[in-house]
This record gives sequence, structure tokens and C-alpha cells, in this order.
Amino acid sequence: MTRRQCIILVIGAMVVLHTAIFAKLPQSSSQPGAGTGRIFTLYGDLKLLEFDGAAPANTFFDLVLYTGGNEAFARQRVGNGGRYRFNNIPEGNYFIGVELNNVEIARVAMLVSQKKVEPIRQDLELEWTPAIRNRLDVVAAVNSSVRGSQNRALYERAMKEINKNDLVRATATLRSLVEADPKDFPAWNELGMVYFVQKDFAAAEHSYAKAIELKPDYITALVSLGRVRLAQKNNEGAIQVLE
Repeated sequence: MTRRQCIILVIGAMVVLHTAIFAKLPQSSSQPGAGTGRIFTLYGDLKLLEFDGAAPANTFFDLVLYTGGNEAFARQRVGNGGRYRFNNIPEGNYFIGVELNNVEIARVAMLVSQKKVEPIRQDLELEWTPAIRNRLDVVAAVNSSVRGSQNRALYERAMKEINKNDLVRATATLRSLVEADPKDFPAWNELGMVYFVQKDFAAAEHSYAKAIELKPDYITALVSLGRVRLAQKNNEGAIQVLE
């Protein structure tokens, strides 16, 4: 039996408070793959603390596991009360990024070391705030205004495929969607995300750029494009788009 850890993430106006309930995480300079070569499983439950109104039943969050070098190692989509699981993790420093509609709203530091008991459990709790509700309302309004019934069905199918981590099929579904409606900028943004997770950075950059071309003030795509350029060590390009 492993020692259970839980982190409560209080989110409002993009301000994040991380509180370790059971133990503070130790620091290490190790990178993934260093040390004894042990492989771990990291898992946990995600729960919404709904103090300020109920969250929609279909609310999903993307959990992204980053290495200490800020490279995406794995990604999963989890709903309220769902469980995430990242397998085959070498020792090293990591971060768990929590995203809503492709915008990171929280980040938790994790140390995976040889002293850990395998598997490692890290539960996450998100406080449901007006800032989160507003983000969902805006995206829902955008999505409903740009899609007909057939394209909406394609988008929903792609979201289910992403939730199952079937990124190859999700890529194909989203490509079909943007071919049917090249002006669907949220679909271009989602396509950029699945390319980014598969480390096809050129295709991800193209997809995010298309979303921004269609909606120049699309913050989620601008931030994501900056992240892609950082992953490619294109710091100047990242600064340009983030500015």
C-alpha cells in the first residue's frame, strides 16, 4: 500500500495555489532516465470541489505529464471523479499540467525517485470557481455557433477518441472536420494539440497558426503555439507569439 498524497488546486483568474496535504515533495536534479533505471506508474483520482455551483457532467480536463525539461511525456483526458494513469515513467523530475480547453490552469511538481514505492499515487482536487465556469461557457458558445450537426458529431467523436488516448484516430477525425469546414478554428486548435502530443511539432505549429489566422485573438491557440515553439527551442518565435 502506498502513502496517499493529495494536492488541492484553487484556481481563480489564472492564479494557482498548490497545497501538499500529506507531504512536501523533495527536490532533485535528476532527469528522466537517470539513476537506477527503475520504471514507475503514476496514477491518481481527479475530483472537483464544487463549493460554488455544480460543474457540468461532461467537463473534462487534460492532464499532461511534462519532464523537468518541459517536454510533454504523456497526456490523458479525465472527467470529474475519473482516474488518470501514466505508465513506464523513468526516474526524474516531472510536472503534471492541468488544462481546460487547451489552457493550462494548474501545474504540480512531482519527483519520481528510486526511494518511491511503486506505483505512485497522486490525487488532485480542483476547486470549481467562476473563472472555470466562464471558460467553459465561452468555448461552448463558440463551438455551438460554428458547427452544424454533422460537424458537431465529428467534433464529439474526436473528443471521445482523445479521451481514450487514441490520438491516431483523433487526428484523422479532426482532419476530416477541418477539411469539411476549414474555418472551424477550435477544431484546428484541437488538431494542433494532438499533433503536439505526438511530437509532430511542424504539423502542430501549422494547425495552431491556422486557428490564429482565423481568430487572431484566440488566446488558447496563441499560448499553445508559443509552447510548440519552445519545444522546438525556437525561443525568439515563442516570445513573438506570446507577446
